[in-house]
Amino acid sequence: MNNFSRVFNVLRWPLWAKITVGLLVAVLVPVLISGFIIQSSFASYSLNAQKDSLAQSGKQQLKDLTAVIQKADVGIGILAASQELSDAFKKALASNGTTFQESRQISLDIQREVVQAGDFRAIRLINTKGLIVAQATTEQVFNVSGYDTKAGAFTAAKNATQINIDKTITITSDPTLLIEYTLSIHDDKNAVIGYLIGTLKESQVLQYLNAGTGVDSYLVTAGQTPFVINSQGIVKGNIQADSVAVKRAFTGQSATATYLSGARQNVEMLGFYGSITSPSSPSQTLFALVSELPTSAIANPVLEYLGGARLFVGAVGLIAVVFLLVMLGNQMIIPPLANLKEAMQAAVDGDYAYQVDDRDRHDEIGQLSAAFIDMRAHVRGLLDDLESRIASRTRDISATQEVGRFAASQRNLQTLMEQVVELIVEKFPDIYHAQIFLIDADREYALLRASTGEPGKIMLSRGHRLGVGSVSVIGQVTGQGEVVVARDTGTSQVHQRNELLPLTRAELAIPLKVGDVTIGALDVQSRIRDSFGKDEIAILQTMADQVAVAIENAR
Repeated sequence: MNNFSRVFNVLRWPLWAKITVGLLVAVLVPVLISGFIIQSSFASYSLNAQKDSLAQSGKQQLKDLTAVIQKADVGIGILAASQELSDAFKKALASNGTTFQESRQISLDIQREVVQAGDFRAIRLINTKGLIVAQATTEQVFNVSGYDTKAGAFTAAKNATQINIDKTITITSDPTLLIEYTLSIHDDKNAVIGYLIGTLKESQVLQYLNAGTGVDSYLVTAGQTPFVINSQGIVKGNIQADSVAVKRAFTGQSATATYLSGARQNVEMLGFYGSITSPSSPSQTLFALVSELPTSAIANPVLEYLGGARLFVGAVGLIAVVFLLVMLGNQMIIPPLANLKEAMQAAVDGDYAYQVDDRDRHDEIGQLSAAFIDMRAHVRGLLDDLESRIASRTRDISATQEVGRFAASQRNLQTLMEQVVELIVEKFPDIYHAQIFLIDADREYALLRASTGEPGKIMLSRGHRLGVGSVSVIGQVTGQGEVVVARDTGTSQVHQRNELLPLTRAELAIPLKVGDVTIGALDVQSRIRDSFGKDEIAILQTMADQVAVAIENAR
């Protein structure tokens, strides 16, 4: 078990094994990702190309089928409006009826017109009671007999007459596809006396449903029991009638898009869809036209090109490249890494000057070497800074101890304050001036009691004072009893410029408090902006507390 875990523990592998695996991953992963991206890009290109082709052919199909429907609609109107046939139709549909010979002549005339027009395969003339007055196909004339009251076209025509509509188009499957046009025949008083019903040639529609190899084109009829029509005729089953494309087409949409289809809606299809409406009633949708194919059937040129021998040759070439990269990597990477390891060990032992050989290489090894040298210098700098901070903290502790000794041993208040401000200037190199103010008995003014340097002597001789709560650092600290820091005297709202201290760029004032009562303030000034850090403020706060206690005891 231990041997097994050791083999599969990457951290325990020798460097050459890691480089080998790493290069394999570095080469194969980009190749696989690139292959996937290229394959996806070409697949997307193929999909878009097929989409454009499908959109173009679908629009042409929609145009051709619409033209067929409209041409037949116009054709039956022309037939009924023919002067010769119009009078014969009215006479035959008159209440007194017509003779057999007259009916046969009308049927012959109808046949002649049907053959010339080429749109219809049969036309019949029916009166309002459903009696067939005359009928003919492109091939023969029928003897008149029987009623047509059960036909869907007759029923649709009767219903349309009640709402003053003269033209209808009905689509049925009994058992083949029947697309029938009806036109109301009016007498001289404009009363409906019968109907001319034309059956469109099935081939007129089916010929435009052959969209090419792999593409399935079909029509779906409207209504509660739709049926599907392809280039062969009516299709058994109506799964396609429930597709997303059909539903969109029946809402008036026309587009080329991808969607899910099939009994379980799990097949992605690319399809064109649109609707065909009735010429005489544009609000009535006759068909939904769909031309579609599965997206999985769209050819990908990349897969076709890489099949067979090309894939084998590519794999062998890739293996050879990886082998060469492994050999080159072991020779170029391991020696400089060993040198870096020795330099790191030397740094651990305290030697920060160990020679690193590959700093000038213009590759990742050189960058790593340079980064290590920079890191080593940074660590050396951190150590120096830490030593400096330790020295500063030692100085601060020493200064605090000296102030404590002054406070414990010195009973002369003035001498104590003077020693404290001189000690602060001596121990803190960034502070060039220090002073102590004490609040007078009326708590109106903070009086300067101790100050360093020549400016301090001048201010003491003048009896320098500042109002408690005034707009100044001393005024605010004595008024509020809180530490006040003017980190930049050029922008500070509370710093009050003193012509004797023109070099001041930062000022810190700490209240001298006994309990909750502020008795004065310790004020220090620096030539450097923002020179008072948290540690320095804390040390000076400690000193101020010791001085405050000593002042109270001395009083």
